[in-house]
Amino acid sequence: MSEQGKTIASCTNDAVLNELVQLENYKTVAYILGEESTADETFSTAEQEKVKSYLKQGGNLLATGAEIAWDLDNKGSAGIKIFATIS
Repeated sequence: MSEQGKTIASCTNDAVLNELVQLENYKTVAYILGEESTADETFSTAEQEKVKSYLKQGGNLLATGAEIAWDLDNKGSAGIKIFATIS
């Protein structure tokens, strides 16, 4: 716990996908994708569903990474493009 009384935790995206960590347990999530790109798939369909559910429940999301917009908007399907613009 920090001096301000805030708890900070980290995990892998696999921990979220395997439901070892529930995004809903956190007010704010930083989803750090680093160098993931089209070749690596920045947000899999399963990850998109987890993130959409989290946001619908009032969660706050900061997503960072080198090629998120390129992968989702320029290379993604119609559904993925919608995810990129509304999430």
